[in-house]
Amino acid sequence: YFGKLKIPVTLFCILLLYIAMNMSDGINCLLISFSILALLLTNIFIFNLSLNTIDFAIMFSLIILFYLNYKNLIFLGNSGASLLASYFIYKLINVNYFNQIDVFEVISVFFIMGLDMVRLVISRLVRNKNPFERDLNHFHHLLLKKMNLELTIIFYLILSLAPILLAQITGLSVLIFMSISIMIYLF
Repeated sequence: YFGKLKIPVTLFCILLLYIAMNMSDGINCLLISFSILALLLTNIFIFNLSLNTIDFAIMFSLIILFYLNYKNLIFLGNSGASLLASYFIYKLINVNYFNQIDVFEVISVFFIMGLDMVRLVISRLVRNKNPFERDLNHFHHLLLKKMNLELTIIFYLILSLAPILLAQITGLSVLIFMSISIMIYLF
């Protein structure tokens, strides 16, 4: 897609995904549940692959972590979020190296997470704040003010993963459904 800019664009995307995943780990079970579903959807719909042994091991671990995190017994923290981001980055680069994948389908899975990151960084810079300082202005925190934890997670997951699912079901471009997600996110 990017010709001579392929390496700088890839490095920039790696950095953005890493930061976005770390920023999304603000409420219990959100990043864990997102990672479970994103791992499934990227393998099935984007990579057209079945889950490998590592994928199953990660998913099994995430399911256990989900339960423990829901009970407030364990948390992902920066290390857990970084590990998940690293695995997604590795998997995306590895699969794309051997099989050309649609970059917009990949972006669609992480789009809401990335959009929220961009919104937060810009709003913090406008207020002369550190763009990486913690606060409660994340999309998931705003949702949590209006609904309970379970509904917040469900809404976030639907908004994040609906574009790739709907594109696969309808055969329409994922960009159409990403546009709808943007409108819902903004309102």
